[in-house]
Parts: sequence; C-alpha cells; structure tokens
Amino acid sequence: MSSRGGHAGIHFLYPSYFTWEADIQGNHYKCWTMSGNDVKITCFIMAVAVSVDAFVEGIIEQFGPRNCKIEKTSRKLGGKLYSGKRITVRIRQIGIVQDVYPIHGAPGARFLVLQDNLCEPGESIEEAERTTKLLQESFRAD
Repeated sequence: MSSRGGHAGIHFLYPSYFTWEADIQGNHYKCWTMSGNDVKITCFIMAVAVSVDAFVEGIIEQFGPRNCKIEKTSRKLGGKLYSGKRITVRIRQIGIVQDVYPIHGAPGARFLVLQDNLCEPGESIEEAERTTKLLQESFRAD
C-alpha cells in the first residue's frame, strides 16, 4: 500500500504507514515530512531563492561541521536524474544520511530531502529499498 504526496508541484508515492506532518509559516516557508521507522521524506518550499550549498550549510550548523561529511550525489526519480548533496552525520554511535536535491522549475526554492539511518552490517534496509522504489517510479515535479 502507498499514499500520494503532492506539495507545491512535487508529486510522489510513499509507504502508507508513514506518518505525515506539516510546518507552514505563511507563504515564505513550507515543509512537509513523511516519516517511516528509519526513512524520512521532506519537501521544503521557500519563497526566496536559496542555493543547495546554502541549504546544506544550514543543516550542517544543526549537527556541527565536525560531525558531517559532504559529497555529491545523484538519483533517478521519475525518469529524471537529479543531482544534489549527501550529508553523512555521525554523532557518537548514531549515524544518518540526508540526500538533498534541489527541484528546479518554480520561483523561490524547492528541496527534496531523503533521510535514512546508517545501517550496521546485517540490519534490514527493506524500508529504504521500498521507499526508493516508490520514489523512482512515481516522482514528478511540475
């Protein structure tokens, strides 16, 4: 089973058991998050143009620069290749990966952020694989 996300011209399917929340601050900032057990999908919409580098710097400030590793990444979504930045965060024994993709084509800035926990060898990655497959097949940006 899956549910449909559709916010500010960004459309995709995600697993139906994911929870959903929104943070709307007028017309200048909107954020929608769909959360599973280990995976999060977040859409950020901002009224002003923001570069992917500036957006990523804001995330790094939250975790501390020494806890973060940044690298380029790309992912095929809905038949289109998107390029972005991967932030790998390690704080003590906890690790997460956030892939940040700018979604061009609308005024201001739109970002799709895909977050997953870093798995230890032998841990299940079923949720990430299922979510990735849904996004790859259904993603569309107007």
